[in-house]
Amino acid sequence: MPLTRPLVALAAAGAVCAGLATTAWFKENGYADVTRLTEAIASVEARTGELKEENSRLSARLARITTDEGYVEAVARESLGLVRPGEMVFEFVDEGLLARSPAPADAGTK
Repeated sequence: MPLTRPLVALAAAGAVCAGLATTAWFKENGYADVTRLTEAIASVEARTGELKEENSRLSARLARITTDEGYVEAVARESLGLVRPGEMVFEFVDEGLLARSPAPADAGTK
């Protein structure tokens, strides 16, 4: 049985390789952990880029708010509906919109 000894050695080498591969794959800091951490790093870097862009936009808006009085007034007028004393506000209503809305009920009839 001369082939038995090489087969046993080959089987043992295969078992050792399989054990090492399993350890490398599933052990802490193994390939699976490295892959997961690489994906997490990419996600964090993408979010960091988004936050840097938002920070730049907000910094530019803050600079404009602190230096441009016309901008502050425009924002107050548009978002808060503010007007200066003595100004008259005209509100234009789309007649097509009025035609589609139901007529108000007459309070005098029952």
